[in-house]
Amino acid sequence: MMKLQNGLTALALVALAGQASAQITIDGVKDAAYGDNLWVQTLPTQFGDNVEGDRDLCTGSEFDNFSAVIIDDQLYIFLGGNLETNYNKWTIMLDCIPGEGQNVIRNNNVDVDYNGINRIAGMKLDADVAVDYWINVTNGGGAGPSGFDMYINAATLRTDGALFDDTSVLDYSAYIGGDKEDFNPLFFDGTRLDPQTGGLAAIYCNYAPRLASESLLVDPLNPVGIPGLLGGYIDNTNTDGVDGGNVNNPEAVTTGLELQISLTELGWTGTNNIKVVAFINGSGNDYLSNQVGGSLPEGYGNLGEPNLIDFSVIDGNQYITIPCPADFNRDGFVNALDYDEFASLFEAGDIGADFNHDGFANALDYDAYASHFELGC
Repeated sequence: MMKLQNGLTALALVALAGQASAQITIDGVKDAAYGDNLWVQTLPTQFGDNVEGDRDLCTGSEFDNFSAVIIDDQLYIFLGGNLETNYNKWTIMLDCIPGEGQNVIRNNNVDVDYNGINRIAGMKLDADVAVDYWINVTNGGGAGPSGFDMYINAATLRTDGALFDDTSVLDYSAYIGGDKEDFNPLFFDGTRLDPQTGGLAAIYCNYAPRLASESLLVDPLNPVGIPGLLGGYIDNTNTDGVDGGNVNNPEAVTTGLELQISLTELGWTGTNNIKVVAFINGSGNDYLSNQVGGSLPEGYGNLGEPNLIDFSVIDGNQYITIPCPADFNRDGFVNALDYDEFASLFEAGDIGADFNHDGFANALDYDAYASHFELGC
């Protein structure tokens, strides 16, 4: 069991926030810093085969593999695969805050992406998951330079639904998007940031939603948006992985959807594993594919109507766990064995001790690892 201690302060983490790292470029191509896959697809897709091999145009949807890494205060997620350019949705829901979130998706969340969260209301997750952050990514034909648009929508998922003060909502419906050439990568950097002038049931912004919403509690007429807290990009080049009848080489897919998220924005304190529920859904958030992270049992087809899905009665885990950074040997525990293994590599000058992924094994890595170890994660 991971020991629980107080996490890093929000101000310290925000000060480190940024939309690029020297080790990872947000372009939809998997970087070496991600390391090994945390999960690999086991089912053929039933959402069409992609035969184009093009960064933008895509004729099918598949979710082939998943990897993630925490560097400084940023969570980087790579989802190998491709998303059909018919505005299908790639949904990512994260469980970051112990004791908070939704195990059954509620119907009183904010209205974002054409009420996309509430469209899947009733979906029941595995028993040990309660999601507290929602991201929806989509792409399709557009009129800009590339001919294709990409959009990211995001929202905070609270245990009891969207936060209200009487009839005034205090949670943002966040969105950003446009032509893939103009927004490369696509980050929530403004400019829309609605004030809550009183009685508004929906307010919208082009900034990451959790911290923007917190500013409303200070002054609803003068909210603050922080750029660089959330962004991503899709590269649809992949034509391998899985197709309509076969599981080929999903473990080897190195293009797909890439996300960068501030851990402060997620509310993560550094004391627990992060769990991720991810799947490909229809263009109206209304028809779930069989491309689900954590995998479905052999032979499963598309799941269909989202509000009837109960993952808790399906064999296996329909979520992916991002290991604690301090769990160096990846055995599910943070203990002396992890510290000894890291210290051994560090003392030998082995690049395996490059904990911050800057290409060097030095005191910065030792300090970073020790900090995570002391937090218990």
